[in-house]
Amino acid sequence: IDGRKLELDAENEQSANKWFNALQHRCENIEMITSIRRKKDDHYALKLHQ
Repeated sequence: IDGRKLELDAENEQSANKWFNALQHRCENIEMITSIRRKKDDHYALKLHQ
């Protein structure tokens, strides 16, 4: 087995993992933001109903 190919595979795997983690992080942030917005909307809705 070629050692350089293994190194390249390892690098590709690392960058794929970084990309995946970044994507996951972004999704979590979006979920967090939408849930915060939802809470604010609920808060306004409650104020309107009172």
